[in-house]
Amino acid sequence: MNDNNWKKLINIVLSLVKKYVKALDGVKMSMEAFGSICKGASRQDIISWSRAEAEAQAGQLKDITKMDIYGLSIKDTPTKAELQIQLTQDEETGNRPIHGSASWISNRMRIQEVQ
Repeated sequence: MNDNNWKKLINIVLSLVKKYVKALDGVKMSMEAFGSICKGASRQDIISWSRAEAEAQAGQLKDITKMDIYGLSIKDTPTKAELQIQLTQDEETGNRPIHGSASWISNRMRIQEVQ
């Protein structure tokens, strides 16, 4: 048993070096992504993001919901039924280029689910 612990102790340095190199690569990629986001954002947006981030960091101990700004804000995708209703309504109003395309798409979705 002591032999395994010794081997772990000796090999931990190599493991930590590999993880450190991976972390440095991740930091480099994150900095590039952050730079591209900042190039596309206005100065006003950056100021408001910085202010919101500072408020979240300051108030996280009192109210954990302050950290919700770091979460994703993605709208829920429509369900299959909602999508079919929307396609049918679009088809009835004539917004679709092909008559009967909603039923065609729903049939193809059903076939794909069966496969």
